[in-house]
Amino acid sequence: MNEAKCERVPIKVAAEVLGVSVLCVQERMRRGIYPIGQFISKKQSGKRYDRFEIYKPKLEAFIGKELKL
Repeated sequence: MNEAKCERVPIKVAAEVLGVSVLCVQERMRRGIYPIGQFISKKQSGKRYDRFEIYKPKLEAFIGKELKL
C-alpha cells in the first residue's frame, strides 16, 4: 500500500469507530496493538509531539468493514 497517497482518518474519528478514547488509540498504536497506521515518535520526527497517521484502508481492514466518511 502506498501510504503517501492513502486517505487518512482523524484520530478522533478512529477512536469513535473503535469505541475507545483518543488516548487509548494512541497508546495501542505505540505498542503495536492497533495496526491501523503509523506512529511517529517525537524523537524520530524531531517535533514537539508524537504523530499518529491513521490510514482508512488499514482501519477498515482492522474493523472488517468499509467506512463511510
